[in-house]
Parts: sequence; C-alpha cells; structure tokens
Amino acid sequence: MSGYMINPTTGALTQISGSPFAAGTGPYTVRVHPSGEFAYVANQTSGNVSVYTINSVTGALTPIAGSPFAAGTNPSGIAINPAGSFAYVPNLSTNNISIYAINSVTGALTQILGSPFASAGGPDGVAVDPTGQFVYVSNFGGDSVSGYTINSATGALTQISGSPFAAGTINNKATGTDGVPVANSNFSENLLPFVAGRVGSTSVKYGAHGQNRTGTPRERPRILSPVRLPIPPHEHFKDLELDSMTTYT
Repeated sequence: MSGYMINPTTGALTQISGSPFAAGTGPYTVRVHPSGEFAYVANQTSGNVSVYTINSVTGALTPIAGSPFAAGTNPSGIAINPAGSFAYVPNLSTNNISIYAINSVTGALTQILGSPFASAGGPDGVAVDPTGQFVYVSNFGGDSVSGYTINSATGALTQISGSPFAAGTINNKATGTDGVPVANSNFSENLLPFVAGRVGSTSVKYGAHGQNRTGTPRERPRILSPVRLPIPPHEHFKDLELDSMTTYT
C-alpha cells in the first residue's frame, strides 16, 4: 500500500518514507479511522483485514499486534461508523458481513457476537450513513441494496423493512469514493481511488489496488458515497458510461 504526502497548495503527491507498506494479498479497500490514528485495509485474496497505526508526523504505517484479522472469503469493502467503534466488512463470496468492535486504544478488531451476519447475494460495497444509525450494502449478485439498522451498543445489524431494495444496473468504467472500484465494462482492469485523511499537521493519501479480473462482463449496482474524513474526497471517473443511476431518499 502506497502512502503519500499531499502538497496543500498544489495537491501534488510525494511518497513518504517506507512506502509502499506491506499488506495482505489483494489489498482492495482502505479506510482511515475517524480519529486519524489507524488505517484499515480489506485484503480480498487473503481474506483478512490489515490494521496499522499512523505516525501523526510522517504518515508512516506500522502493523498493530494481531494484524491481519480474519474475515470471510473475498472481503470487498470496509466501512467504519462515525464514532469509530465498529467496522463492517462485506464478504463477496460467502454472502455475509463481518462486523468488528474496534479497540479505541490499539485499533484492534474483535468480531462481535453473531458475526458474520447473513446478507443478500454477493455483498460488495458498504457505507455507514452520517448519523451512524444505518448500514447500506450493494449486492453484486442481486442487483440490489440492503439496508440495516445498527445497534449502537453492540454494532449488530437488523435488516430494515423492505430490504433489500431493487437497484438498476451500471455499465461503466468508473471509480468512486466508496473505496472500491465500480466495475469496468470489460472486467479486465479494476482501479481504486485514494482515500484522503488529515493526520495531525500532515496530509496523507493511501491507495490500494484490487486484483485484475478477466471474464464475462457483469453489471453491478454500486454505492457511491463520500467518505467521512477531514479532507473532502473527490470523485475520480474514468471513461464513465452510465445508462442510468439509481437514487434513493
């Protein structure tokens, strides 16, 4: 995983000392903890989540004790609630969602009681709403979006009435700010955006690259939502070809 200093005037990137940093196999999605102290990377191929402390001066990453932490098969995203107390990881190939309590001191992950929770087919992208009350998961296998309420004490999920909600399909070559790629039209290449976060007086960007894929083109619904981080994220689209976009209130 590559880490960069951001020039606050020009936006130019300079790799920080020690970059790139070792991760699991197939690092796919990265999230920075709301406190700015920890970084979390879902490793799709090795089926786990790497956790790092972030040096507030240099931005360098150091794996924490116990990292990486086990997930399901092909974890494809990660979302952290605004309070920084729980992490949600959809497992694409096991059709479930791993949920972890986050240790506020060490950043370590502990799966909560009942985890993993069943989901619709092919859970892929994930987002927590800004209030921290709901989780939304886009389902690659079902052209739908599942919605859940979050138990504020335990982090457990309960599917809301009417979920999963039907979604349209997307045929594009786009990358969005949800930390995972929107499917390329030929599935031969997947790109991941950088996720930006301000750490102390240092601005750092972290990027992770998904595995290349080949095979039959497949359309999928996606959650494209801004990441709640101190530096506003910017959408980066490549050859966007949208037939339609499904929006929800």
